[in-house]
Amino acid sequence: MSYKAVEWKRVLNDFNGKTVYKNKWFSIVKRDSFYSLEYLVPQVVILPIVEASVLMVKVKRHLINDETWELPAGGGLDSEAPVEAARRELEEETGIYIKELSRFQDLHILSEIPGRSTELLLSFMIKISRDEFSGRHKCDDPEITNMRLFSIDELKKAMVEGILYLSSPIAIISRYIFENNL
Repeated sequence: MSYKAVEWKRVLNDFNGKTVYKNKWFSIVKRDSFYSLEYLVPQVVILPIVEASVLMVKVKRHLINDETWELPAGGGLDSEAPVEAARRELEEETGIYIKELSRFQDLHILSEIPGRSTELLLSFMIKISRDEFSGRHKCDDPEITNMRLFSIDELKKAMVEGILYLSSPIAIISRYIFENNL
């Protein structure tokens, strides 16, 4: 088990409270004065780089009544390692299959809403060739309505203009831009 998977389990298991709802993906736990959302499987997000661009997917988000530009992401399956979940989610949402798991580079863990969730996002970067992008098969995820490559300048503009407004893609892409001085 990778460090990230161990760290994810440690954080999830360190809290006490009374579970008031549970399904196979998450539980709602009553704390002293609030409730928390706790995922039961690792949550992964993938930063796919195609040459000098970032591949993003447009996703139907019924709860906020919008279609949002996001990075491919999702939850792990029962015994799936986080990097295997990253490969599967990338294929489901973009149609790109990556055979070699070693191509997925671990990025830093992110926490989106630490006051209400134990969720830690395990993030990975993958460099994809133009041929792999062009040879992708049809996307299997019905929530995905579109996908496209964004240049770094287009991403910066989309963040400033509020077109890209979800916290985890902004954090992961910003970190990538800062680390690479783009």
